[in-house]
Amino acid sequence: AGTGPFKVKSKGVDEFTTVLEANPNYWRKAADGSKLPKAQTVTFKVVLDAAQRANAMVKGSADMAVFGWTNGTQLNRLKKVKSVSLIKEAQDTSSSIHFNTAVAPFNNKNARLAFSNAIDRVGLLQVLSQGNALPANRFGAPYHDYYVKDSGVELKANPKKAKQYMAAYKKDTGKDLEIVFPIDDTADGLKTVNVMKRQLEKVGIKVTLMAPVTPTQYILRGFALRQQLSWFNVIASRDSSFASLFSTKTNLELSGFRFTNPPLAQCFVDARAAGKSAAYKKCAKTIHEEGYWTPVATYGNFLAVQKNISGVGATRLPNGASREILGRAGWDFASVTVGG
Repeated sequence: AGTGPFKVKSKGVDEFTTVLEANPNYWRKAADGSKLPKAQTVTFKVVLDAAQRANAMVKGSADMAVFGWTNGTQLNRLKKVKSVSLIKEAQDTSSSIHFNTAVAPFNNKNARLAFSNAIDRVGLLQVLSQGNALPANRFGAPYHDYYVKDSGVELKANPKKAKQYMAAYKKDTGKDLEIVFPIDDTADGLKTVNVMKRQLEKVGIKVTLMAPVTPTQYILRGFALRQQLSWFNVIASRDSSFASLFSTKTNLELSGFRFTNPPLAQCFVDARAAGKSAAYKKCAKTIHEEGYWTPVATYGNFLAVQKNISGVGATRLPNGASREILGRAGWDFASVTVGG
């Protein structure tokens, strides 16, 4: 709309780089009355490899970098770097597996529950997060509409139950449970899926990995239900509106349950119309019980910042509060200065 602190200076010349420049007509002032934004340019670089992002912070060639729940090695390394500070979001985002229930094998509930019981969330996070996230046993934090205190489903490794559900699946279909697991081409993606592959194979589930694709291709295939499962983080913070985009009848599929359980899809539509948390919880309880989505990790992203950076999160909002620099609604660099 042209009212933000920055304008696009260049985008697409290098597909991994976007450069913003200060908007001279930005309307907001700093707390001391000085002009915003402080920085004249902001350069965003997409660096998919977390180790490369960490190296850039250690060497001082980047001012800031974002790290997620699978970046435990890099986060623990940066905690020891005196020139770098780590800022963490609220730990209330769910990283969840969304099953495509429109096709085999996850059109069968027993297959979904076998998968869920085969995952050792604690072991997975020990390898990937190394103390920087929590194994998920619910959707989101207790203040999220989708959070269900007692879903009747234990979300922890249970090989015995996994094998029982596998046997039930074979009784239903006459086939052993076999999964084709999607994978992206990032180092973290490969590492994550390989850990899960070993866990699934440990209980006897046969796993074949798809050819790696870019993260963008991975997401788009998930939207189009062209994978047996997808990994997404649509449940976060307090607001259920974003998660409900993927639970109600839209073109953002991410799950086949609207085709295979239309009453469940309608449950979310009705809950959104009612605007009541209890109504959402009824729908989310069914997702747990039927295994349409299964949460794996509860986390908050980290922002690594060089200590010569000032003004992080200092932009004043009209209500007097300070705006997050790294938040659910995007990015805020209006008050950030380098070396100031």
